[in-house]
Amino acid sequence: MSKVILGGGLIGLLAREILGAEWTIIPNGSSRFYGNLPPLADYHIVITPKVADVLPVSTLNPIKFTRAFSYGGELIFNNTIWASMYMKKVFGEDDARKILFRIEETVSRTSAVEVFQGLMLKYREEILANHTKFGKIVSIDGDSITTTNSKIGFNKAISTIPLDALMGYMNIDHNLESRDIYIYHVECAFNLEGADQVLVVDEYIDFYKVNAVDENNFVFFSFNEILDTDTYFRAFLGNCKVINSTKLSGAFPIGNPPDLKWLGEKHNIYPVGSCAEWDDFVDISTSVMRLLKVT
Repeated sequence: MSKVILGGGLIGLLAREILGAEWTIIPNGSSRFYGNLPPLADYHIVITPKVADVLPVSTLNPIKFTRAFSYGGELIFNNTIWASMYMKKVFGEDDARKILFRIEETVSRTSAVEVFQGLMLKYREEILANHTKFGKIVSIDGDSITTTNSKIGFNKAISTIPLDALMGYMNIDHNLESRDIYIYHVECAFNLEGADQVLVVDEYIDFYKVNAVDENNFVFFSFNEILDTDTYFRAFLGNCKVINSTKLSGAFPIGNPPDLKWLGEKHNIYPVGSCAEWDDFVDISTSVMRLLKVT
């Protein structure tokens, strides 16, 4: 019997780093979000004392990360009613989680991409060996995991894979819902008035979030495929160039986050991470705090 980590993306690697060598990574694919540049997800890491103690990040000269809401072409640097409107656009209804939005946060100068790349390098040989040894997960039954190349008994598992995939491996019916995300890397000179991230409230605008990579590069997130990208983005940004686009199927969990205590109590499986917990508000620092509670 052993302790296992399902998934070899960023959160899986963080679990291995924090929990130690007695835990075995079953990779089951690489990161959907942090294997690309620019990354296909938020890549800032909010710094708290406990997070800084266990992560390989720089805590010197932290950065102030600024978030704004956009409505009617105006950038608004407060939550007042905009968080509620944004929740309705993205999730279809208002949600108590809106209180988690922060206009300003203190983040590390080390990005999630750098952490991912560093941990991939550190555990590269281990991951390659485990991939060869186990292959991909086929099913999970009781306290054993069947893979394409092996069968592993476990007494505790950290799951960092999407929750709907975990339910599939366990042959458990579910009603989890998700949305596809279309992501566009756009090169342009556009003024976000100092914002590092913009949450777009307007219903008629396809994209719902914009991340600033630098003053000339931005990443736009949409639930709808934008076909004539050059014409569409020029209508908002003026002169610009769409560098590339990516689709992530079922990558945005919607609906109320489920209570997953039963997975730990009945199966000794503990989901960690936004897709693993089916909660888009679970960020990297929150995931680290979850991992620190694992014994």
